[in-house]
Amino acid sequence: MFEIGDKWYDLKFNMLTIMQIEAVTKENIISVMQRTNGVLSITDLRTYFSYALYTDVGTRVSPKQAFNMSKDWIEELGFLEVNGIVVDAIMRDCPFLFKVG
Repeated sequence: MFEIGDKWYDLKFNMLTIMQIEAVTKENIISVMQRTNGVLSITDLRTYFSYALYTDVGTRVSPKQAFNMSKDWIEELGFLEVNGIVVDAIMRDCPFLFKVG
C-alpha cells in the first residue's frame, strides 16, 4: 500500500491485467522487461500503473484517472522508485510469468 495525496492505493496485477496492458502497449510484458532489464519507459510505466491501480478498499481506479495520477506520483517519488514498485508488484502478483520449468 502507498499513499498518493491523502488516499491509500495498491497495485494488483493478474493475468487479465497483463493481457490488457499487452493489448494497449502491443508488446509482451516479459519481452519488455528483459529488453530493458526491468527499467520501463515512462510511457510503459504509466500504462502498467494505470491498469493495476486499486483503492485501499479494493475498487479499481479507472485507467484514465490512474494514468493522470501517475505523473504526479512519479514526480513526487522519482521515476526509479515508482518503476521498482511496479516491477516488484508484477513479480509478487504474477509469479507464473517468471517460471521456467
